[in-house]
Amino acid sequence: MAQRGRPIDSVWKFFIKVEDGGRIRAKCIKCSAMISAKAGRLRTHLEKCSQSQLQDNFPKDDLPEISVPFNSSDTKIPPEKRFNLAENDVFKKTISMLRPGYTPTRKSLAGGLLDKTFNEVTTITASALEGKDVTLVQDGWSDIHNSPVIAHCVHSRERFYFLNSVDTGSYKKTATYCTSLAIEASKEATDKFGCKVVAVVADNEQKTQSMRSKLKLLDSSLSVYDCASHLLNLLGKDITPSQIISHIIEINKYFRNHHNPGALLSAQKRSL
Repeated sequence: MAQRGRPIDSVWKFFIKVEDGGRIRAKCIKCSAMISAKAGRLRTHLEKCSQSQLQDNFPKDDLPEISVPFNSSDTKIPPEKRFNLAENDVFKKTISMLRPGYTPTRKSLAGGLLDKTFNEVTTITASALEGKDVTLVQDGWSDIHNSPVIAHCVHSRERFYFLNSVDTGSYKKTATYCTSLAIEASKEATDKFGCKVVAVVADNEQKTQSMRSKLKLLDSSLSVYDCASHLLNLLGKDITPSQIISHIIEINKYFRNHHNPGALLSAQKRSL
């Protein structure tokens, strides 16, 4: 059985190993400086490099306001607990670098700032959608806690706008249930944003096909159709040989699990 070497420190994802006079040194991806290939030295340089770049990009007299929109209506976790990260020392240090003297707490983020941002986003979205015909998009998945979720967006030719997400809990995602959620979402879009839903799109599962039929019976003027992206994804799975897929997966794993090639690939992407 092959012995595994010492794990590579995560700080190496910001550096590239290079040979310099017979020695291995590290080249910073951010500023191209050459550093001793010791994890401690790399961390020290990265902290100074990141801080100097933040100061260059955000002058002290013109630092941006930072707000994080979040829709909290459908989750069981109390709002203040969702922002525990605000009490983390690393987060506080990052915010201090961005805006010295500004120290948000989890209570302020989950309270007034969250409500203020949500109201601002709602107002901006309403002004963009008022009086327009839109397409309602429904999709379902499981979140990181494996809780089933169904979300709705509206599309107005120019862009997508998030509408709502529903934690379905113990409800089964049947055609009837998905239909009722689509009807409620359509009404919400009209009431909240002043737009009119003239079309509905969802994926190609059997229950969503049945949902589209039910919606068409309720409103014959409504356009209902499959998700083209999902259809192409299913088609790609059907026509792509499994051997090719396995090779692609191996290539992805290689770049994900090897820091030096992964860093080179990331640098190449940024240069394009």
